Amino acid sequence: MRKPITKPGVYRIDADAYHADPCAVPSLSHSLIQVLLDRTPAHARLAHPKLNPKFEAEPPTTEQAFGQAAHAMITGEGDRLMPIKAPSWRKTWTQYRAIQAKGKKRIPVLEKDHRRIGRMAARFLRWRAQLPRDLQMDLSGGEQTMIWREGDPPIWCRIRPDLLSILVEKRAATIWDYKTAPDANPDVWSARTLYQTGADIEAAFYIRGFQALHPEIEEIDFRFVVQERDPPHEIAVIALGPAADHGARQRIDRAVAIWRRCMIADDWPGYPALVHYVDEPNWVAERDQGRAARWEFLERMAAGPMPPMREDA
Repeated sequence: MRKPITKPGVYRIDADAYHADPCAVPSLSHSLIQVLLDRTPAHARLAHPKLNPKFEAEPPTTEQAFGQAAHAMITGEGDRLMPIKAPSWRKTWTQYRAIQAKGKKRIPVLEKDHRRIGRMAARFLRWRAQLPRDLQMDLSGGEQTMIWREGDPPIWCRIRPDLLSILVEKRAATIWDYKTAPDANPDVWSARTLYQTGADIEAAFYIRGFQALHPEIEEIDFRFVVQERDPPHEIAVIALGPAADHGARQRIDRAVAIWRRCMIADDWPGYPALVHYVDEPNWVAERDQGRAARWEFLERMAAGPMPPMREDA
């Protein structure tokens, strides 16, 4: 068993150890920030493996499992994939094979998905070869875990960038985050996925962590590389604009302040005991506007003379 990490720095640890929190003190990740912002500290405590004695990681969905396998292939850990010849995960024996694979630190993947991921990886490498030399990614070691402390009193934080491009002489770096999606169209992905999954928080928090550990790097960019799961497996590069980045940083500052207060007091409150008044969302008014003509017709019918009662024969 690996000893808990007690010093800030860059570490090589596997995904399971990272998600179990390798720090000696419970640390903050971008996914926990999203829980703090979307729900409450009480929910964040239950979602943290070191704060919840009964914590159990939720099994990935089919889409998440596919994304994790593609992720491993792209970030240089394709040898960890274990193809399983089966049409789906529904059969008990295939689920047992998956458990066996995970016990061997392998990543189970259906054979048909393994072939598709291979085609995606080939497309990714062709796309990568077209990048300018300054943006070439380091695929040599897979993901790195970065751990730092910040604030007073300090809290521990962690990130795990996928891929990096670092130009020491120019004091510049680009953090690349690989995603799979049914549609990589930037307009569609940003509207449906970016804010729903907290990817904006991820981008700003990763830049924050990289700056903490690499103060000599003056310019840091974060890019999402979104690849479609279906042919032709096209790729789009997406980044936060200035307003989106500013908003994400503000939300992170708020979440960090909440986390620090909860860690100090060991108090994890839920929703406040208040009445939450709500206004109707815009879509309700738009829906009613579309129904207006039908309602007017029905109101005119109701205001007219009553039809004669039908007499049963």
